[in-house]
Amino acid sequence: MNAQERKAALQNIYTIGGYYNSIGGVLGIDQWGGLPDDGVPYRLKVNNFLNDQRRALYFTPEAEEIAAYYKENPIGENDIETAQIRGFLKQRSFYQDVPKELFDEFNRKRVESMTAWKQAREKQDFNIFKPYMKAVFDLRKQIALALRPDNDPFATLVDMTDEGLNIDDISSEFHKLRQGIVEIRRKIEASGLEIDNSILQKEQNAEDMMNFAKALAREVGYQDAKGGYNDKVIHAFSSTIGPRDARISTAKHGKPTLITTILHESGHSMYGYSSNEEVAEAGLFGGISGGFHEGQARFIENFIGRSRAYIHHIYPKLIKAFPAYEDIPEEAYYRALNKVASTYKRTEADEVTYNLHVIIRFELERDYFAGKLTIDQMRDAWDDKYEEYLGIRPRNDTEGILQDMHWTGSWIGYFQSYTLGNIYDGMIYNAILKDIPNFSELVEEGEFAPIINWLTENIWQYGRSVTAMDLLNKFSDKGLDAQPLIDYLDDKFGRIYGWKK
Repeated sequence: MNAQERKAALQNIYTIGGYYNSIGGVLGIDQWGGLPDDGVPYRLKVNNFLNDQRRALYFTPEAEEIAAYYKENPIGENDIETAQIRGFLKQRSFYQDVPKELFDEFNRKRVESMTAWKQAREKQDFNIFKPYMKAVFDLRKQIALALRPDNDPFATLVDMTDEGLNIDDISSEFHKLRQGIVEIRRKIEASGLEIDNSILQKEQNAEDMMNFAKALAREVGYQDAKGGYNDKVIHAFSSTIGPRDARISTAKHGKPTLITTILHESGHSMYGYSSNEEVAEAGLFGGISGGFHEGQARFIENFIGRSRAYIHHIYPKLIKAFPAYEDIPEEAYYRALNKVASTYKRTEADEVTYNLHVIIRFELERDYFAGKLTIDQMRDAWDDKYEEYLGIRPRNDTEGILQDMHWTGSWIGYFQSYTLGNIYDGMIYNAILKDIPNFSELVEEGEFAPIINWLTENIWQYGRSVTAMDLLNKFSDKGLDAQPLIDYLDDKFGRIYGWKK
């Protein structure tokens, strides 16, 4: 096989694999919002068939031949080819090292686990979900050990999501961040300022709020022609179905917090569909999984959507669309949106305490895989950490350990990505201000194109052709660094609560 034939064989794997991933993405949307309980057994067969077809791509005679060559020659003629080789060898290694029976059992159990999670949430009873959680955690651990028998299984799972980062570095920066958050919360308490955020609970017509939030996402840059909306789910998420197809799923309600949810998911989706043509053709579209993807979503949600400049821009539109807010001053709404207070739900937390929710989950996963915690102990450990870190104790399992879908299977070892995304955002924000010093003025005027263009040029266009560390090194020579995020939070909330002018 000559060089041209090897390239063609490699590209064929990415092309056909992309087709299977696209089918899986559509089925994933359906699983969260449309799949009936009695449809689960057949869906399991469909999923196993698709997984078998995808796996088979890596063990054809052509795949065997190029694998032998690329193991000895992992550097391609350009960055895109090198990324294809890296991804091919990594995925092939996964299929080689993880027994098919184990992988099939995990996929079967995670679908069953999703059904049990939904039932447990409805009845507010963790015990319904607990045996399924035990099973998927154990299977996930077996997969990690199959991949790297001598490695900490949690470290392996974290690397599968946030490649190139190790749990010691993450733990160190999370500790630094937690200390910074404790100090910011101390200043907030010392300020004595009480903020009323009850206005965020003013329920308006759900369809009207959904349409309003969609319009705001379009204004920021989300293109409906490259996506769409699904409002038949419990938990918001984004799905990249193709190189120019990234869709938003979210529960529909009439509270203004839907705006930030839609902005968040639009950040995921814009990253998902904004790979350049060369990257898209190579099958490397969609963006880097884990922290960088979360960072793009949270940058749109927080650094734009929760900023004073953005609220000043949208507030006249808000009160025109919803006259019920006319008696609420703009500053009161801005402060309500950014009130710092302990909440039970991660997805409803403010920018400061949000990271404590993530750190709790990261530490629980870390302790489970280190053998310090069992699934039987997980609910009490969850409740205890909420009391220790946030000063509150969940009143029931649905607002506690059952609130996230992640522990139904595939997202075990993912939670650190949310706070890593925030840390990346602090670093990205410093970098973007050097090139766009009038960032806030542009947001206030509703001129988002320069910001979206910067993100596209510096991050989004590369898709999966680069690693998180490649991008991280563009913005800092210090590696992972939580300090810019701490500084941003201290400045923003210092101005809200009065210790900064």
